[in-house]
Parts: sequence; structure tokens; C-alpha cells
Amino acid sequence: MLFIVKVLILVSMIKIVLNTDRPAMCAGIYTAIGMIFGLALGKGILFVLVAGLIGYLLALLYFWLLTRTQESALFWVIAVVGALIGLV
Repeated sequence: MLFIVKVLILVSMIKIVLNTDRPAMCAGIYTAIGMIFGLALGKGILFVLVAGLIGYLLALLYFWLLTRTQESALFWVIAVVGALIGLV
């Protein structure tokens, strides 16, 4: 169930970043949702904060790369590899 939710959130964020060209906003939303899930699943606050910071930086890089490679074939490589890494 959680896997399906992660896929839907990631696909939604990719769609939003491609329409708005605002990778920081999408990375923030994606990270906030992940942090809420972490707290809801009983993770410690320090763990959630550190994971959130690392997750934000990686998500920012991912969404930024997607916006910069929209018009090339490299877009699909970044989208698939990043999605696989993010969903694990």
C-alpha cells in the first residue's frame, strides 16, 4: 500500500515540476509528505529531521535535473533511475 502511495506522490510531483518549473517547491512538498509518513509510522523525530534534510537535497537535485533535461532523451534516464532510487 505504501509503495502505491509513493508512486502516486512521485508521479504527481514530476507532473507539477514540469508544469511549474519550480523544483524547490516540489522537493519541499515531497519531503514534507515523507516526513509526515515517517512520524506517522513511529520514527524518531531526530531520524525524521535528518532523513528529511537529506531527502530534500536529493529531491531538489532530482527535480532540478528533470526541469533542465525536459527536451532531451536524458530526461527519461533521469526520471527512471531517480524514481527507482526514490522508491526503494
